Amino acid sequence: MVFQRGDVVEIPFLLGKGAQNHPAIILSNEEVYAVDEAYLCVMVTHSKHRDIFAFELTGDMFNQPLGQGEYMEARLHLVTYILKSHITPNTHTGRRRMKQNAVDRLVEHIKVKALSQL
Repeated sequence: MVFQRGDVVEIPFLLGKGAQNHPAIILSNEEVYAVDEAYLCVMVTHSKHRDIFAFELTGDMFNQPLGQGEYMEARLHLVTYILKSHITPNTHTGRRRMKQNAVDRLVEHIKVKALSQL
């Protein structure tokens, strides 16, 4: 497995204007990669949406602090399955990683806000 759970990567997301590259956090574990050589990821944005699908990402959740004034949030309903070949190398690839306890909290929020009956 080239990338690990919690890594920040850049991948294309199909949105209203077609496919656009966005940062994403890898949520899946090594077993998922072993079966299909793919990753389960959630989209990250620097925009503030302030809705039920926004999960703010703070500097203490990562192995490296965020930049001065940098805002990031995961979009809990924008989850995709991506092949390794679709990951676009960028300045964060292989450097910025979310701490495992923060990934666990993020996954729990995805289950509650995007996958359960409200």
